Amino acid sequence: MNIRLLTVTISIILFHTSLVFSQIIDDDQVAIVGTRKITVKEFLERFEFSPRLHKNDKSGVESAKLEFIYTLITEKLWAEESSLIGMDTLEVIKFSKNEFEKLLVRDILFKKEILDKVRISPEELLEGYFRNKNTLKINFIFSEKETEIRSIYHMLNQGIEFDSVLISREEFVEQKNPIEIVFGQMDEFVEDSLYQLKINEYTQPILTPDGWYIFRLTNRSTALLNQRESIDDSRKVAEKIIRARKSRDLYSQYYQEFFSDKKVDVNPLLFEKLAMKISERFQWQRITYRTTENKLFHLLAEDVTAIENEIGTDSLNMVFIEFDTNPYTLKQFFRVLAFEGLSSEKPDIGLIRELLNTKT
Repeated sequence: MNIRLLTVTISIILFHTSLVFSQIIDDDQVAIVGTRKITVKEFLERFEFSPRLHKNDKSGVESAKLEFIYTLITEKLWAEESSLIGMDTLEVIKFSKNEFEKLLVRDILFKKEILDKVRISPEELLEGYFRNKNTLKINFIFSEKETEIRSIYHMLNQGIEFDSVLISREEFVEQKNPIEIVFGQMDEFVEDSLYQLKINEYTQPILTPDGWYIFRLTNRSTALLNQRESIDDSRKVAEKIIRARKSRDLYSQYYQEFFSDKKVDVNPLLFEKLAMKISERFQWQRITYRTTENKLFHLLAEDVTAIENEIGTDSLNMVFIEFDTNPYTLKQFFRVLAFEGLSSEKPDIGLIRELLNTKT
């Protein structure tokens, strides 16, 4: 951009930090950058709310303000340049703006429908506080088969020692020392069972997504909170965990109710094509960048362009997710997927299908 096309008039006004906003006329200007103005109000608000080192050092305030006004001028210059070259008309900018607006709307909706409806009773908070003080040390017996775990449970009830069973099993290797469990670490239904145990007692067989478990409480340690600050910190941690769990439950309930009467169909052919192309691209990353096995594969901007070129315009413009209103094309879905981010531990197409399933 030809800087001479811009009239940059800088009138630096340095204020003492004791100056309050009510003393400033909103129309006063600190600088004019092309067609854009930096008002005193904008300058003061953004300066005061911007994090910076040594904020309480009064001797460096004037130089900090001078440096900050240069930052604002640079920002306005970039904005002026973007306007001149029409960046706001670019597809990627319009898409990003639209997605950011959706994120803000979702945040507002989440606060209204979920966060604002969370209620924690004094009894729940007290129970969480006491659980948070305790660290449980547990051992477990695991099996993928219900028949086997119930047979073991029967043996334990007949008097066979828990350690005698555990020491002969594969899972013993990872728990030669008891595993420490703290409040909020495990699913609530498992946690409820554990906190009800006395030392050396064990649970009934518990089904989890991994398989069947029998947990034994081997030991328990309780933190001594004898200072007001540590007691308050423990209470805040417990409240945060309880609030997060209740928010998750309310969200799940809201999600199910919202979609209960809505029909959503996904085009299986387009789904498979997209999964295959992402898998192939991640395999290309592995070869090109010699990606190690323990490093995640990420969907990058260059990958999006390459995949869209391979899929083709006709397929991209086809309806991918059929809603009652405002169906999603494959291109819309893929762009949102890229915007939100997609990462995979492996390029295997089976894993890619699972990831896409969670997104649709």
